[in-house]
Amino acid sequence: MTTQLSNILTGILDNNRLTGPNFLNWLRNLKIFLNLERIGYVLDFKVHDPLLEGAIPKERDTLDRWKEHDMRAMCYMLAFMTNELQKQHKKMQSASKILDHLNCPKYLAFLKSKKDKPLEGTSSNESLDAQDVRLRIGNEATVAALAIGSKSFLRVIPDILAI
Repeated sequence: MTTQLSNILTGILDNNRLTGPNFLNWLRNLKIFLNLERIGYVLDFKVHDPLLEGAIPKERDTLDRWKEHDMRAMCYMLAFMTNELQKQHKKMQSASKILDHLNCPKYLAFLKSKKDKPLEGTSSNESLDAQDVRLRIGNEATVAALAIGSKSFLRVIPDILAI
């Protein structure tokens, strides 16, 4: 990434630090930045460590590269949130764990009640398109979902585009 472009995106993230209610806007900007750095995949893919016995060198290299990318993503995430949120998330072990915690409905509801205003990027009459819904089941598989009935204030974040 060019230094000039990096500085522009860093400025965008710095001016839009995660405060809680701005989660959706912050996440959108973060994903743009991480994708430009070619490390955005760490938010969606979890790697099981340690490797199984008998892993080949290529698998070890892939795991090492993923760990490095994940650490960079975690540092970016923590750098562009308030000090209070940094303290809450600094001991988490991966970028995807931080994101899972931030995207947890109970946590988002707590932040919403704390600020007493709706989450930025949402509205009570907003409808979701099929591509706006991501549902993961216990084995981490992503599955399709059909919503019937009412919608809560929480908008589910779509998967990032693969690079």
